[in-house]
Amino acid sequence: KLGVVHVGVPQLLVAAIQASNAAAAATEARTTADAAATLFNTPEPEPEEAAPAQEGAEPPPPVEPLVKPSQEEVDALEAAAAAAEAVLASLDAPEPYFRAAATLFQGGAVAGLLLREVLLAALSSPSVRFRGYVLDGLPEGVEPELLLGGDVPHLKYVIEVVASDK
Repeated sequence: KLGVVHVGVPQLLVAAIQASNAAAAATEARTTADAAATLFNTPEPEPEEAAPAQEGAEPPPPVEPLVKPSQEEVDALEAAAAAAEAVLASLDAPEPYFRAAATLFQGGAVAGLLLREVLLAALSSPSVRFRGYVLDGLPEGVEPELLLGGDVPHLKYVIEVVASDK
């Protein structure tokens, strides 16, 4: 369980999409819980007297009263929001993951500077720093010099495997 971390671009992009989906779910759950709590805590409005109808005019349609959630429903929504937020927090996704996911959802390609940022974020994570990593291929658009400086964990070995159809 304490072996090195496998770092590959497809896995990073899947993690980015999972983090983005978890963030969206947490935001939706929190918005729903907050709206339910607000509605629950809103006092009942005073009934208004209907204005006298003008002769020959149709009366206005009746206004449906809002159905207030119960305290149990508010508590359940709050628990669901807290659970969704916990899932998001457990992913501990760096900011470049969310930009990569947004790019993918818009039909774009994660390449160049953004790909470099995603890769650097993954290589700078605590688990990689503690356990080390195996980088599964260097994607196009990322220069090998990227792995030689800055905050990137130091490489001890580089193994290059070149395959040929010949």
